[in-house]
Amino acid sequence: MKKVITTFAALALIVSVTSCRETTDKTKEAVETVEEKAVEAV
Repeated sequence: MKKVITTFAALALIVSVTSCRETTDKTKEAVETVEEKAVEAV
């Protein structure tokens, strides 16, 4: 369970850094991808 939380936190950090550089649409796509990966990890 710790791995899932740690992985999700790391991906959220990456998305937050990326969102500063990318457009809103690309950020939304990245967030959706992270959510899908988090669900798959569980």
